Amino acid sequence: MLSVFGTSLILIQDKGKFIEISVGLILGLIVAYIFISILFLFFIRFFVTLYLFKYIFAGLLIIVGAWQIIECKKERSVIFGTPEKVKSVLRNFIEKNSVVYSFLVGVIFVLIKIPCFGGVYLALLYNVFIDPLLILFIISYLTGLVVPIVIILVALR
Repeated sequence: MLSVFGTSLILIQDKGKFIEISVGLILGLIVAYIFISILFLFFIRFFVTLYLFKYIFAGLLIIVGAWQIIECKKERSVIFGTPEKVKSVLRNFIEKNSVVYSFLVGVIFVLIKIPCFGGVYLALLYNVFIDPLLILFIISYLTGLVVPIVIILVALR
């Protein structure tokens, strides 16, 4: 999806428009992560009282991780691939070349790809709930997400 987005950005001649759309994409990514974080931290409060929740959550993460390993050799993943319908909707968003649409592309990208990165990110969030000093890991994680995208966008320009 980002390759399609990047290809459409190459066609934009106006430097200001390119920067606006790039900022919209990055803000969409960050807002989606913040939204997921707030939801998760809100709902985790209800499960903390359950002693076994930590083990259930770990089991789910292991299952999702194993599923990713099993499907990594497949050309088309059952759960981790992006459906063609979603790709066409996103392609239409990208072709509009507006800040709002690029913001929505960033949000949708995060929500679609949550099975790919969700295990690690939610595990970090769970531990942040237990030990607030681990917020530095979350900041590092988000920095590791945004910096390569910024580098790609700069390289495209």
